[in-house]
Amino acid sequence: MEEMVRQGDVRRPQEVPRITVRYPVASAVLEWSPPRGGRVRGDKPKRIEAEFADLSVAGALIKSPANDRLYVGARVPIHVGGEDGIIEIRNMRQVEGGVDCYYGVVFHRMSEALQAALYGAIARLRNDSRLESEWKRT
Repeated sequence: MEEMVRQGDVRRPQEVPRITVRYPVASAVLEWSPPRGGRVRGDKPKRIEAEFADLSVAGALIKSPANDRLYVGARVPIHVGGEDGIIEIRNMRQVEGGVDCYYGVVFHRMSEALQAALYGAIARLRNDSRLESEWKRT
């Protein structure tokens, strides 16, 4: 039970309280499709590359260029490793002195393959081969 409420080892300024353990990740990228506005021609939203700052079973912290069309509660399509999903923005904060923003998100809908890949990444971060093999079986 303690692990469910532990804040994790890495603390960031102005951090929003978390209910699951988050694991810092490095060089993990995703693409997401924030709304572009002015969709008179019906263009598909452009995929923008972003990076995971940390990851948990419930959500993630994503660093990406600031976008004034994003807001708390927005659901945004993501593309990770050939798999698609939907995230919901729970909080946003500007990176100090930069043009990027941190977006705290929860996973809203994911394919089974994407879910397995993310859970496998968490298991590797925890260095827990038992968890990884268990998630691969489900």
